[in-house]
Amino acid sequence: MLQYSSIGNVVKKYYNVTYVDVNWTAIMSCVSEIIFFYPIAKFIDYYGIRNSMLLATFFLTFGGCLKLMAVNRDLFWLLLVGQIFPRTIWFKTEEAALVMGIANGFFMLGADTDFVLPIIFKNSTAVQTKAKFFYIAIIITVSCAILFLLTLLYVVDKPPSHPSQAANNRESNGHHSLRVLLKNKNFILLTICFSLIVGSAQSFAVTLNQAVLKTFSNDQNALSIAGILAISCGIPGSLISSLIAKKYSNYRYMDSIEMVALFIHCRNWLFNECVFCVDA
Repeated sequence: MLQYSSIGNVVKKYYNVTYVDVNWTAIMSCVSEIIFFYPIAKFIDYYGIRNSMLLATFFLTFGGCLKLMAVNRDLFWLLLVGQIFPRTIWFKTEEAALVMGIANGFFMLGADTDFVLPIIFKNSTAVQTKAKFFYIAIIITVSCAILFLLTLLYVVDKPPSHPSQAANNRESNGHHSLRVLLKNKNFILLTICFSLIVGSAQSFAVTLNQAVLKTFSNDQNALSIAGILAISCGIPGSLISSLIAKKYSNYRYMDSIEMVALFIHCRNWLFNECVFCVDA
């Protein structure tokens, strides 16, 4: 998701667009997740996890192919379309939080690689930039194609062991409508809190290129270091939070702690931005 916003200055210059347009490369991925989340969940219920993963990895590969075709400087719109495509619980109940924490940690590890790109694109000409965009798209497409083949060969709908209590509960309550869920005040509050946490974290990462290069002009090394440090800190945090959730299962206190940490983070971020603006 951050592969283009992490090098926003390069994309802006190469495609002759604005930073707002560059931000849309990240927004399109998030929009697709919001729009297709519920339909995908229903698709999994009806057709199983294997068919769902096959469909998802197919569209990932298709999105990578679109990015391959979008390396020309007049095809930024096609790049945005390609960004749309890139994005059942069968574990024991007590392991579910740990699994999600590990998955989130790997997601952040992948996001770390996006901030290696500023160094790779440093002082690149238009021809070199086009070639590097092409190689990145090739890596994405081939990786997604491999995932598709691995899913086709090895993924099964159900494990040999009995499903977790969480899976059983989901199957028995699958007839509940979305309207009932949206009337649940606890669910609404949790969704708002989660949206604030994820939204602030993503907005920080998406606009980091603009913020750092505005202060440290053309310093790609500083941008890469800032991005890697900012995202890497979330890896141990994800694992620690999941371990705490696994042991204590007191989500109300954990959510409160995360909101306080979010407030402190946003306060420090805005304070530093204001200081830099005054100095400028």
